[in-house]
Amino acid sequence: MAFDQTTRNRLQRFVSDARRVLEEEFTRQLQNDYGMDPNAGNVAELVSLRHINDAQRETARILRDTLAHYTASGDMKSGARAGGTPGYMEAQLVGGQLARRYNLPYRTSNTCAANTVDAQAAYESVFSLWGAIQGGGNFMLHGAGWLEGGLRCSYEKTILDVDLLQMVAEFLTPLEVTRDALAVEAILYIVEESFEIELATAGAEGVVGSAS
Repeated sequence: MAFDQTTRNRLQRFVSDARRVLEEEFTRQLQNDYGMDPNAGNVAELVSLRHINDAQRETARILRDTLAHYTASGDMKSGARAGGTPGYMEAQLVGGQLARRYNLPYRTSNTCAANTVDAQAAYESVFSLWGAIQGGGNFMLHGAGWLEGGLRCSYEKTILDVDLLQMVAEFLTPLEVTRDALAVEAILYIVEESFEIELATAGAEGVVGSAS
């Protein structure tokens, strides 16, 4: 069923208001209950939270562990999760091992933390792709265009990544070991022709030497 413009505008306002209410409530809980201020970036020590119960304390611990995990190799300016780093490559290898252990398909990504399409973006994507290859990824989500840890997509980066993906696909294509693929006939022809040329040259030199 299609909505008219007035109804769509009302739905949009409702969704925006609901999102704002949820953000404000989530921020309030983080600040008042768990000692984490997303606006100022301050995180209180876990031992200072004496006003919460054991269940809330465990939630506070998990929140801090999660935050530490995502900032361990992130961009300190934007907070974006860094990709194309040695740690990310190791995570791809570990993820691949776990996926095979439990017989699950493994989804990987071509990530990078660069802010623009430059040498950093290129080599980080190369390392991400190499980690995905070594980790045995079955499917790659966000294979092209990733910048700033996934905060935005770039058309220029998409072109670069598509070129990289084509090279990786060609590299992973099994070698065809046949006479045609190896151009055996052409090689034999060249060897035979070269041999005949050498014989002719040697013969000509011999004639010249005898005449002198």
